[in-house]
Amino acid sequence: MLYQSVGMSASDGRLFEVDVIVLDEVHYLSDISRGTVWEETVIYCPKEVQLICLSATVANPDELAGWIGQIHGKTELVTSSKRPVPLTWHFSKKFALLPLLDGMGKKMNRKLRMSHVQNISSPKSEFYYVKGKRKVRPNRNEQGNRSPLDISKQVQLSKHEVTNMRRSQVPLIRETLSQLWENNMLPAIWFIFSRRGCDAAVEYIEDCRLLHDCEASEVELELRRFRMQYPDAVRENAVKGLLRGVAAHHAGCLPLWKSFIEELFQRGLVKVVFATETLAAGINMPARTAVISSLSKRIDAGRQLLTPNNLFQMAGRAGRRGIDTVGHSVLVQTTNEGPEECCDVIFAGLEPLVSQFTASYGMVLNLLAGSKVTHKQKESGDVKGKRSGRTLEEARKLVEQSFGNYVGSNVMVAAKEELERIQKEIQHLSSEITDEFIDRKCRKELSEEDYAEISLLQNKLKTVPLINAQLFVSMY
Repeated sequence: MLYQSVGMSASDGRLFEVDVIVLDEVHYLSDISRGTVWEETVIYCPKEVQLICLSATVANPDELAGWIGQIHGKTELVTSSKRPVPLTWHFSKKFALLPLLDGMGKKMNRKLRMSHVQNISSPKSEFYYVKGKRKVRPNRNEQGNRSPLDISKQVQLSKHEVTNMRRSQVPLIRETLSQLWENNMLPAIWFIFSRRGCDAAVEYIEDCRLLHDCEASEVELELRRFRMQYPDAVRENAVKGLLRGVAAHHAGCLPLWKSFIEELFQRGLVKVVFATETLAAGINMPARTAVISSLSKRIDAGRQLLTPNNLFQMAGRAGRRGIDTVGHSVLVQTTNEGPEECCDVIFAGLEPLVSQFTASYGMVLNLLAGSKVTHKQKESGDVKGKRSGRTLEEARKLVEQSFGNYVGSNVMVAAKEELERIQKEIQHLSSEITDEFIDRKCRKELSEEDYAEISLLQNKLKTVPLINAQLFVSMY
């Protein structure tokens, strides 16, 4: 797109009869692999075409609106911090589904501390845990009173012990699903960060019956119709789970099958969809509950913790407008993350958009060379092509229009203004700190004896240059 000049005239067959371009989920501008394309779209959008940019996870909307206004024209920023359906956070452990936050929503629920969890799960255990520490249970007498000679000992938990403790609290998928069923929190979108994991989860719970008989019959009827129309698009290994109200949704499914799953889910005929994080954006599949199976995902370099933007994007699928009075977001205990880590990400706040537009030698060469544009002559019907390269000055202006350059320029301007303010303040203070000012300050804060002694020393210092000058003159 960058090298093909999207914003060329309509006579070249570009954006003909287009009035509005909608960039939904514009926060993808920060995406490492796709962000450049989003910036190019804004840069090359003709000024006569209206841009509408939508997102629920942008921490710096003022900068984004300012950048679009600078390169595209007058821009209006419309923001809202109120959710149509309030969101409640939960935490799923092996033995309970508990609120993640306290009643005020300002800190972690104290019932999720390690001591409480250990007491609930192992009331007769030799040890009980207090946030990273291990205390030996004190001995008690026959009446149940603590022995006066017994003193609790604290032993620092090792990393291995913490991991083992967390591993003992990791719930099975069936257990978390049972918690959702008992608390009337279905339908749910269950985020798992791998296609294989989504398919395995469906197979694991495909024997769980989540549909009533009439609902199962309706799914079977819809599946029969779909099979007749698109026989090659049916995922045969997913049919059993689908008839029980469970399905997978990821890039490994054919688009027709994914659309079929989305339709059934919207009609309430699928109760649980196991999906990758791509479902968190751009697809109209709101649910009562969003389950995040892990706070980190595996990448080539190891494990990567979810950013607040990623987490809120997935959690935002919870709560159906006009249907639910509250949406539920459930975070699940893993061996690597517990409620403390979940709260850290939630309270960290959204991250600002960051430009991924990077200039390189190859990009400059492609800009100068341009792409080949073909034209068909009306008279002869011949097709001729020409290069649509840019000059070096045009290429430079293109790079200067990037979001990163705009933010960087604003930072430099703000830093320069702050530097000038500090310099003026220093000059103002320097003009005030005179000998008379110091003398008044000393007279006010020192005793008469101390002030007299300092005055005497100052007078002696003033005579030193005069004596040195007289000695210099006498020598010559």
